[in-house]
Amino acid sequence: MVRRSLVSLVLVALCVSACATPPQQVADAGIVDVEDDTFKTYREYRTKQKKSIQLGSNDILGLAARIDRKTGATTIFVEMLFAYSTHLRRHYDRAANAQAEPLTFHKILSDGSCDRNRNCSRAEVFQIIIPEPALRQAPPSGYQFKIFATAAPELLITLEKPYIDSLFLKIDADRAKPPTQVSQKTAQ
Repeated sequence: MVRRSLVSLVLVALCVSACATPPQQVADAGIVDVEDDTFKTYREYRTKQKKSIQLGSNDILGLAARIDRKTGATTIFVEMLFAYSTHLRRHYDRAANAQAEPLTFHKILSDGSCDRNRNCSRAEVFQIIIPEPALRQAPPSGYQFKIFATAAPELLITLEKPYIDSLFLKIDADRAKPPTQVSQKTAQ
C-alpha cells in the first residue's frame, strides 16, 4: 500500500512538472541602485547594467531615471556602451521608436584614435531618452527601439518588461514614502 502510494505520488509529481510553465521573469526593485547625492539637482535610479545578449559580449546596456528634486519631473534614458574592433568607427548618431518617431540621442564618448587602415579597439557610449508614458505602457514583449549608425547596420534593441517594471517599482515605492524616508545612498 505504501509502495503504491509512493509510485502514485511520483507519477503525479512528474505530470505536474511536465505541465508546469517555465519560470517567468518578474520585476525586482533590488536590481535598482539609488544615488541620492544632495549636491546634485536630481535623484538617480539605475538598473544594474547588463551585458546585451542580442548585440555582443562587449556591449552593455543600462536603464536609468533622474527625478528633479524641485519639480519631480522624471527623465528616463538608456545608456549604452558599444565596444568593437575594426578599422572604421560605427558612428551611432540617432534612434527611433517602433512608430518611427525620433528619440533624443546624446553621444557621450566616441573613443578610438588609431590608424584608419588597421583594426583597433573602439568604444562608443551614448544615452537615448525614452518617454516615461511609453515605457510604462510597454507591452509584455517589452519596449523596442532602433539605433542607427553611419558605418554600420541599424540595431533593434528590446528592453524586457521585467527590467522596465523593476525601475518603476523602485521609483514608485520611493515616491509613496514621506520625503525623509527615501533611501539616502550618497555618492562617494
